[in-house]
Amino acid sequence: MTSAALPGVSLTFERAASGDEPLRTDVAVFLGRTRRGPVGVPVRVESWNDVVGAFGPPDGTSATPYALRGFFENQGRAAWVLR
Repeated sequence: MTSAALPGVSLTFERAASGDEPLRTDVAVFLGRTRRGPVGVPVRVESWNDVVGAFGPPDGTSATPYALRGFFENQGRAAWVLR
C-alpha cells in the first residue's frame, strides 16, 4: 500500500515475510575506536573472527575490541560496530 503524506514524499508499507523464527531484538551496537576498518559505516559482525577481520586485533589503545571479544565469549550472536 502506498500513500502520499507530503508532496513529493511517499510511504510504502509491506507485510513482513512470515518465518519460523521471530525477529531478534537483542542485537548489540558497539561504538568506539578500532585499529582499522570503515569510519562512519556500521558493520555487522557475527563472531570474534568477523571483528578481527574487519577491524584488526586489539592493540591496547581502546576498550572496544575487548568489549566485542567479551560479547562473543558470552554467547553474543550478532552486533553492529561503528568506529
